[in-house]
Amino acid sequence: MEDILALDMLTLRAHTLAAGDEFTPESHRTALAAVLPKSKIVKIHSGVVLAGYTYLWPKGGGLWFVGGFGIHPDFRFGRVIAQLLAEIKTLAKQEGITELQSHVYKTNQRSIALHQRLGFQLIQENQKGFAFSLTLADYANPLQSFPNT
Repeated sequence: MEDILALDMLTLRAHTLAAGDEFTPESHRTALAAVLPKSKIVKIHSGVVLAGYTYLWPKGGGLWFVGGFGIHPDFRFGRVIAQLLAEIKTLAKQEGITELQSHVYKTNQRSIALHQRLGFQLIQENQKGFAFSLTLADYANPLQSFPNT
């Protein structure tokens, strides 16, 4: 959990605070402790550095929620994203995942752009953020947009 916490403090803190929500190491550690035990976690390392991660949990009937998806700023290139997407694809087959949902703060422009690039559809919006959904049957090849570079 500490490696995810450290990466999130590096990448999520500024836009979470800009959205008007609290984001301290203590509050985020508590949030992670609540969701990680029910989640499937995928991590990509470069040496000892956590280059990227995602964690998802089931909501029922093939629907899973993407609770977190993070890429270290030094590793924001196609290879790491492609590795994460390949692992999600494998997990989807193993777990019978047919749909993914995700929430994104409006202040997180990188995540919004990634969701759009991956084919997620906007399903809800409020003052702070967006809810996205992706039906995996409609998404033939998640790796085609991210070559191994």
